[in-house]
Amino acid sequence: MFNKKILYLVICILFTSVFLVGCNTKTKKHITKKKPIVKEEYKDSNNMSIGIYDFNNNKLTLLTEYSNKFVRGTDIGVFSIFPSNDKEVSLSKKFGEEFYNKWSSLSKNNKIGFNLKYSLNDGTSYSYNFMKPDEAMLHAEYLEIYLYDDYIHRNDSFYSHVEGKDYNDNTLFSSIKLTPGRDIDKVKSPIKLTVFTYDSEDDFDSKKEYRGNSKYSIDVKRSN
Repeated sequence: MFNKKILYLVICILFTSVFLVGCNTKTKKHITKKKPIVKEEYKDSNNMSIGIYDFNNNKLTLLTEYSNKFVRGTDIGVFSIFPSNDKEVSLSKKFGEEFYNKWSSLSKNNKIGFNLKYSLNDGTSYSYNFMKPDEAMLHAEYLEIYLYDDYIHRNDSFYSHVEGKDYNDNTLFSSIKLTPGRDIDKVKSPIKLTVFTYDSEDDFDSKKEYRGNSKYSIDVKRSN
């Protein structure tokens, strides 16, 4: 007959072994590695042509630069904006109407904005965008900027610039006027005028500089 004491001893040894193994087994934690956040590279699908023109005798002439006196009380220049890069554009209708028809055939969502760059005698440099009338007067002590919607006034013989109270989502800036401010003599460099079209905030980098494809620039130089 099997000895009960031996059986009891075997059972105790087996129980002790299982207990020790269980105590020495470490539970491994499941660590989920976080995937790095990859920002999508900015790509602009807006390749709309846009240009700065001189408008005279029902003809638009594409400008590459412009010179005039910078004298307080006298406009530096009025520049027409047109969705084209053709060197010359002949108009059969009023400018505002031609602008609107061409624009509507190319764009449904784009808006027009501008940028000015120049430096002062003391070395200070400015670069700023404006997409609304109130933003255009940011540094009016040097340059006064006036924006016009020629389409909305296509049947008016005389009309004024767009003011903040008149601006809305349907406003299209088709002309811009530069006028010397009271401190125009402090402006040393040529003025780089850029027009651009945009359809989202992604068209601007972290420094608010336009980074899209649809833009055109000219240098406005002092002749005096």
